[in-house]
Amino acid sequence: MSLTADELALVIRLYLFVGLIVTALIVMKITGRLSSWIWDTSAGAFLATAIGWEIWFTYGLIGGDSVNQRRSDALNTAVPAHINWVLNSVADVGMCLIGLYLVRLAYGSGSKVFKQWHWGAFSILFSWLILQNLYVEMVVYADQVTSGVLAWAPMAPTGPWFNPILFEIAGHPATLQGQIPWVIMTPLLYWMVIRANNQ
Repeated sequence: MSLTADELALVIRLYLFVGLIVTALIVMKITGRLSSWIWDTSAGAFLATAIGWEIWFTYGLIGGDSVNQRRSDALNTAVPAHINWVLNSVADVGMCLIGLYLVRLAYGSGSKVFKQWHWGAFSILFSWLILQNLYVEMVVYADQVTSGVLAWAPMAPTGPWFNPILFEIAGHPATLQGQIPWVIMTPLLYWMVIRANNQ
């Protein structure tokens, strides 16, 4: 069985994006252009997203279907389950870094918004992370989300048992369980940024 055109595009986007994020972080670290707070925040975001939902959603640990049950055999071969959660967690880190870059564009790199809570900065971060996740749930992983049941996860505490559809666009639903991890993650990420900058 071969990948469909949509599946091939998904695989290319995933590996390319993750490769770019890892390469950028390594190059910036080696050249000394990576601030320690960004490195620490990236590591914290990786752990938070992996433990918060990616591992649980990948393996269907509590009340859900594993990713292998929710996608085709060809896609399971191209992105094996044992690296699926790693790739998705690194991609999540990339989205966090883009969000922080948007905050930097709005307020400047030396701004106090990276050292103390600022509602404007939080709003930019929150808006970006929710919008990108809506795109991921409703477009990128739409088939995987609707073809099975996502597991309970620490950052998806309502699990599959209370998972209303929030809204639909062109037949693609946005669900509570699909969105709540980033609702929880955003203040956690901002806290990690402030903590890392004040150490």
